[in-house]
Amino acid sequence: MIPVLLIIPIAAFTIYSYGYSPLPGLSLDLKLYANQNGNLVDRTSILEKDNVIVVLLVEAVAPHNYPEDLPVVYKGAFKGKGLIYIPAKKLKPIAKAWVEYHRARGIEKLDKAYAGLILHILVVDRAQKKVLYHVLDSISYKPIDVLAGKSLKYSLQTSNSKRYWQGSKDS
Repeated sequence: MIPVLLIIPIAAFTIYSYGYSPLPGLSLDLKLYANQNGNLVDRTSILEKDNVIVVLLVEAVAPHNYPEDLPVVYKGAFKGKGLIYIPAKKLKPIAKAWVEYHRARGIEKLDKAYAGLILHILVVDRAQKKVLYHVLDSISYKPIDVLAGKSLKYSLQTSNSKRYWQGSKDS
């Protein structure tokens, strides 16, 4: 089976999904970059250091029929390189609330309805007690896909250099 790749740039994210993945839920692939002498250099390998961890907090944007506005659906710390996996069961209650909300509003094409997640990510050097990367961003997803048990895969590419996140200056 040949994977189908769909690339949609959103802010600092590139979101992609494969036609096949064994785990229902959300997978996050973190890629880290830094500015070295005016060039963007891949620094993802720092995640392999013993003293470096990734701290993740995921909040969901909830519909008005949900008891909280921004419920925390996941929080955890990770060590090493690789995919950060959030099981579908963590996302299902909020996804179900969104599907109910959309149905109540008469939205028939649930595969066209989106909801959002807010990601708070820190890459921390514990030995130096220093935050190496700090990311606050959002991603969109289809609640119906979560309820259907699909695997959602997101790739976050971020730089710790302000140069790559500032808008262009007018001369």
